[in-house]
Amino acid sequence: MRYEQGTFFLRTPSKNRFIVCYDITDEKRLNKVANKVEKVCLRIQRSVYYVEWSDLESLREVLQSALDQIDPIKDDFRIYEIYGKTYALHAAIDIDNPCILS
Repeated sequence: MRYEQGTFFLRTPSKNRFIVCYDITDEKRLNKVANKVEKVCLRIQRSVYYVEWSDLESLREVLQSALDQIDPIKDDFRIYEIYGKTYALHAAIDIDNPCILS
């Protein structure tokens, strides 16, 4: 699933929500990881992404090509599952005029 800029995120009842984030020390590896993660996740900050997926294990399988790029000693790659009520923000948020859904 690829999100387009300007869309709103509405919770899909059959899917779980995840935050994917990383800290990559090498710029070449960073660009490779970013390109792979952006294929399935929506970028919400430079190295932080949002995605709705059926379960953690299948998401990890989809992101395996990105995980294969990291150096486990120098880099950090994390996937956090979001539980409970959250608020969704517009993808291209205007800081002076934010759009918040509840």
